[in-house]
Amino acid sequence: MKQRQLRAVNRGSAASEKLEIVRLLRTAAYRRRMDEVWSDFVALAAITFAQLDRRSYAEREVEYLRIVRRYTRDEFEALVQAFIRLPLAFEANVGPGGVPIHFADILGELFMALDLGNSAMGQFFTPNEVSRLVAAMTIDRESIAGHIARNGFVSVHEPAMGGGAMLIQFAAIMAEVGFNYQKQMVAVGVDLSLTAVHMCYIQMALLHIPAVLICGNSLTLETRSVWYTPAYIIGGWASRFPVSPHEPMREVAQRARPRHEIEQEALALVADQYFAV
Repeated sequence: MKQRQLRAVNRGSAASEKLEIVRLLRTAAYRRRMDEVWSDFVALAAITFAQLDRRSYAEREVEYLRIVRRYTRDEFEALVQAFIRLPLAFEANVGPGGVPIHFADILGELFMALDLGNSAMGQFFTPNEVSRLVAAMTIDRESIAGHIARNGFVSVHEPAMGGGAMLIQFAAIMAEVGFNYQKQMVAVGVDLSLTAVHMCYIQMALLHIPAVLICGNSLTLETRSVWYTPAYIIGGWASRFPVSPHEPMREVAQRARPRHEIEQEALALVADQYFAV
């Protein structure tokens, strides 16, 4: 493992758990490619967390068993042990009152530590520090407060979510300014890669973020599968922010503000900043 990739997981309070997950996944990959093992690992974990979604339960259970049958008993045990350590890695970042003191794209760090970045497909997961900077630069905190005052929550849409780094950092900023991201935020994320959807789903589930994650194409609005997090189901978001499994992206697009309104607001902001100088 390259030293710079190892440093990504060998830091913070969750370092020991992340290093152990890397070791266990390498053990499971003794007879096959690491990218296969990673895809299978996050698929198994996502399906396990998705059991509350009864609409897709039977279909996902078939996929779960299909994956399991590909591994020997020892290899599958390594995957199970890695799965057990995932919540421990997230819990290591939790402070008093159950609120995370460090929001991190843990699965993105593991993905890069396992040397799975793919330049041909553009699959490189953004470091936490960069995601944090971008989120802080693009999020209008007063606008968030306004949305919550009017609606009781704010919705966040991420059309190319990857493993969910930007959604995680949005939750971090909400927590910083005193809002409860588990009750006052709902996320909608889209990605072409089912593996990325699984990664984001796991992290949203472990952070208890209400979310609807779609494997599909944000440009053509094609939808292949829809994943509702436990927090979305338990929190009754199906009535507060309904997104059907049939045409989810069209529904979300219809809720979005008209483009000309967004452009006018952006021009007004630039004008204010210009004349203020």
